[in-house]
Amino acid sequence: MKQIILIRHGSLACKYNGCYIGSLDVPLSAKGLEDAAAIGKYIADIHCEHIFASPMLRVKQTLETALPPGKIKKVEYDERLREINFGDWEEKKFPEISKQYPDEVKGWTGGAAEFRFPHGARLEDFYHGIEEFKKTLLNSSGSTLMVFTHGGVILALICSVLGLGKEKMLGFKVNRGSISSLELFENGYGTLTALNIKPGDIFWTG
Repeated sequence: MKQIILIRHGSLACKYNGCYIGSLDVPLSAKGLEDAAAIGKYIADIHCEHIFASPMLRVKQTLETALPPGKIKKVEYDERLREINFGDWEEKKFPEISKQYPDEVKGWTGGAAEFRFPHGARLEDFYHGIEEFKKTLLNSSGSTLMVFTHGGVILALICSVLGLGKEKMLGFKVNRGSISSLELFENGYGTLTALNIKPGDIFWTG
C-alpha cells in the first residue's frame, strides 16, 4: 500500500476566481504564495520517497515555496500532471460557459470520453494520461509519494482510485491551496483518506 499526498497549487489572481484555468500558464497571487507557505508548514514532517509535479508555473511556484531546497532537487516533473486544456472555455466561468455552450456542457458533465473542449483537449487523452501516471505511482519505490498538481488531475486520480466513473469528478471539491490524500493498493484501487484540507485556514484559525 502507498500513501499518495495530493497538493493543488495555491491561489491565483482574483480575476481568475471561479474561472476555468487549464493550459493558461499563470503565476500565483500573493495569497497563493501564502497558501504555499502554509502547505510547507503542514507537510514539513512528512517523509516521502518521491515527489512528482506538473511543470506549469503555478505548481512550480507552490512547491518551490513549500519545500526545502533538498527536496526541490528531487522533484520529478511530469507532463501528464498538467491541467487539461479547456480551449475556448479558458478564463470563463461556468454560468457563461453553460449559456454559450449548452450542448457541450451536457457532453462534459456526462463524462463522455470522446468529448473535446472547444479548441481544447479531448477527455479520453487526459484520462489516459492519468491512468498511465497511476501506474507510475504503483511502480514507484517507497510507501509515501507526494504529487503537486492541479484540480482536474487530483479529481481524476481520486475517481480512478475509488473506481468511480469520471462523471463523478464534479461531485468532489478541491480548492486551490488544498491537500488531499489517498491510500493506493497494489490492484490500482484504494481509499480516500483526506479531502480539501486548507492548511492556510488551519494556521489562520490557530
